[in-house]
Amino acid sequence: MDVSVSISLILLLSSAWFDAKGFHYATQAWHPGGQVAWKQGVLSLLFFVVGVSIYLLSVRFLTLAGVSSSTVQTLLWFMATILGVALLSGEIQRWSALQYAALAATIVGLAVLMATGEH
Repeated sequence: MDVSVSISLILLLSSAWFDAKGFHYATQAWHPGGQVAWKQGVLSLLFFVVGVSIYLLSVRFLTLAGVSSSTVQTLLWFMATILGVALLSGEIQRWSALQYAALAATIVGLAVLMATGEH
């Protein structure tokens, strides 16, 4: 595997993990009465800032690896982030067979879009 591909995948997965943590804390940033939960709100923002910063680095290495399409770059990030959110929340462990089938269909669909689109 090309070094640029390896680095871009590591950075992309890291970015997705930080963004997934940002989404996780964002869901906790508001109390039911409408007041801001400052700690969770700040943590959400910090995780997003780190995630986007790492994503910018991953784009550099994705481009070096020949993946210059912003659509493909975003689809890769999106798949990793959605999986990260499901894992961090623990919801993936409670999914039904139908939900796992939908995940598999989504991954296959995204793979088809990546394979048939510009790189």
